[in-house]
Amino acid sequence: TKIYVFYDDTFGDKHKKQCVLFHWFAFHSILISALWKHPINFWSFYLSKLSIPLIISSFVFLFKQKRWPVYISLLTNLWLIAELVYFRSTRIFIDAYSFLLLKNLHGFESSIWMYLDWSMLLLFVPTLFIAIAVYLFNNIKQNKIWFVITLCIGFIINTISCNLIKQERRPADKTIYLSPLSEQYINTFFRWNLTVDYTRETSVLYALTYDVKTLLLMPFRTILKSKLTEEETNELKPFLQPYQKKYNPSNPLILILVESLETWAVTPEVTPNLCRFLDTQENIIWAKQVKSQTKGGNSGDGQMILNTGLLPVAQGAACNRFHSNTYPALSDLYTPTAMIQPGDLGTWSQVYMNKAYHIDTAFVNPQNIDALTFNILKSIVGKYPYILTMTMASHTPFEAFATQYPADIPTDIPTTMANYLNCLHYTDSCWGDFLSDIETDPVLHQSTICLMGDHIVFNKEQRTDFQDYCDTNGIPFQPGKAYTTMVIYSPDIAHRTIIDSTIYQMDAYPTILHLIDCENYYWKGFGVNLLDTAARDARPIEEREAYLLSDKVMQVNWFETYLR
Repeated sequence: TKIYVFYDDTFGDKHKKQCVLFHWFAFHSILISALWKHPINFWSFYLSKLSIPLIISSFVFLFKQKRWPVYISLLTNLWLIAELVYFRSTRIFIDAYSFLLLKNLHGFESSIWMYLDWSMLLLFVPTLFIAIAVYLFNNIKQNKIWFVITLCIGFIINTISCNLIKQERRPADKTIYLSPLSEQYINTFFRWNLTVDYTRETSVLYALTYDVKTLLLMPFRTILKSKLTEEETNELKPFLQPYQKKYNPSNPLILILVESLETWAVTPEVTPNLCRFLDTQENIIWAKQVKSQTKGGNSGDGQMILNTGLLPVAQGAACNRFHSNTYPALSDLYTPTAMIQPGDLGTWSQVYMNKAYHIDTAFVNPQNIDALTFNILKSIVGKYPYILTMTMASHTPFEAFATQYPADIPTDIPTTMANYLNCLHYTDSCWGDFLSDIETDPVLHQSTICLMGDHIVFNKEQRTDFQDYCDTNGIPFQPGKAYTTMVIYSPDIAHRTIIDSTIYQMDAYPTILHLIDCENYYWKGFGVNLLDTAARDARPIEEREAYLLSDKVMQVNWFETYLR
């Protein structure tokens, strides 16, 4: 891969802390009535809270020094905060594969600050009480008998909770009671769909045992790959065609992923250049309600969905777990190919994914400056028939460009919301000339150009707060709607097509295949051609099934076998 690095000293690095309130939904209320109305649910819920803490606390009887419970409590608090930050940013809890994403924080550490709040210090209150108890009762004698007793009680409670959860999740006639020594019990103790997903809500320590086991087994799972079942292979057949060695796209392709673009922000005040393009351009598709389908991989997932028509894996990110896989890709249709990468090629394992996607040249923008990105883009148009690029100004915590290019918005808008809109306004100023050139530049005019948000950014609680503020103060924004947006320009689009119904990010891939006259490509994708109204109303596969099948395809590197 050829790598070119560009620098611009117009802006320096500026990082400030951005905080949001810690929300009550992290906790649960004690529903006493459930004790007699739903006893199995009640005991499975609360016993699972007790088992692992009791097992850990039993070790206090092994040591003469009693300070270690304080240390364990402090580490637990830090883990809780990490879980909360991860949940607020990704809407999922930390799992073993999340640790593989740590290297992607390089250069984006400041994005964590917006999910922290001083109220999280309340989590350390129990540690204070533990420290006081240790000080007052430090004369507890070392007692191995009590250690064995409390340890056994912990495992007994754990066994009971495992069986109760199995009763709760299975029909009564299929209930299986497990002993702590059975292999089935050990598997159930660690099994995601029976205990771990459920008890992440009740004890992060309980789930931590599963994560440790998963990390230990990860190398073996990579080596011991299974195959698709006959049923799964049959489910894939409608989306496949015979592979050809040569494909001939009808026009060049430019893909632009816009960081954290939510549809409600596409307004004349915030994105005047984009809105002017949407109002005056006839050869476009504008999908206003695009459901974000990214998971733990965020921007990496967005790139994969757009370029391959596949959906993210259930855990972690495909670009970290399966970067050596064989992938179908829009970039596979062209030669030569290029991408403009913000940050560095280590982010989202881009150096490996470029090889997987058959992208042979990378232009690196290490300062994440969108103006430089579009300058590079304009300079290479016509030299590369396929170009992929991403904007970065609207990446959390929305402060790098918030003050330099203020949008025409009320000054009393909440700070986080205002900074986000101002950063998007800056990005819009960067692509203004590019959008204008589409009418006059002969290469751009004959290109297919897709501009799509890589994912949504605000969680439900933040959008609700913004919406309440806007409604109360008469501000014409609708941030309560959680959609990203998609704009596709092509000379082969006969007339302006505006789609107000909900569609999916995976629909971009088959739509682009149609517009570049490559519907004979061997992989059709799970989405539908947006210009085919009938297909939008009768999809060949439900989103949930597409997720499950895509996950399986990547885990077994199925496309490598198919192309062999």
